[in-house]
Amino acid sequence: MNSSTLPNTKAILLCAGEGTRLGKLTKHCPKPLLPVNGKPLIVHTLNLLKKAGIDEVVINVCYLKKVFTELLGNGEAYGIKIHYLEEEQLSGTAGAVKKAQEYLENSSEFLTIYGDLFLETNLSLLIEFHRKNAAAASICLHKRKNSNSFVKINEQNEINSFVERPGKSFVIAGENWVNSGIYCFNPCIFSEIPQNEFMDFPKDVFPNMIGKGFFGLPFSGERVAVDSAERYQMANDLCYKLQPKSEEVL
Repeated sequence: MNSSTLPNTKAILLCAGEGTRLGKLTKHCPKPLLPVNGKPLIVHTLNLLKKAGIDEVVINVCYLKKVFTELLGNGEAYGIKIHYLEEEQLSGTAGAVKKAQEYLENSSEFLTIYGDLFLETNLSLLIEFHRKNAAAASICLHKRKNSNSFVKINEQNEINSFVERPGKSFVIAGENWVNSGIYCFNPCIFSEIPQNEFMDFPKDVFPNMIGKGFFGLPFSGERVAVDSAERYQMANDLCYKLQPKSEEVL
């Protein structure tokens, strides 16, 4: 499916956290606005959404929320209409999406992406995969050792096991499929999220989605979760590496 023919697809970027593990880096700047190779992290994601044919996005904000509106405005500069969901206190990844229901429920499907991810990927592939399977929820998966999640998929890419933060008794050998923080939902997902409760997708929603049209797509591309100073540097290095280099003048 060509990105220009994508139906009414929207997106929400989850950006309310304080990013305390980055220390001084996020004292005056929310993590999604940290510069990555000279451009705010979230702008890289907005550009990917635009390439996928998405022109309307919700950004949930809490910590230093005014900095978002001052920097991004209404999104006109990026060719995307931005709505802000201002939270007084954190409500979890799923709780925030529930609060944004009025913006998202009239979409054919909507992407949900963690705001601390640096990505280089084709988001249209996830949308196409989601629609092909007539899924309720589709999530990107990647392989990793010793992660805080464990996912199993069958030959049809349907998720048949999702365990968040498995305990010490849960033995996981080698690399396994894990949650990437990149989701595509049918609006029917709102029926799985209670109103006015702190809810996280990995902990509270996904384990209950088994057998309800829950699919996993192996991630294709580059991904760095900016959850430490070291990984922030990794994101900058990767972005610089991926940036097209101008031809040398002879």
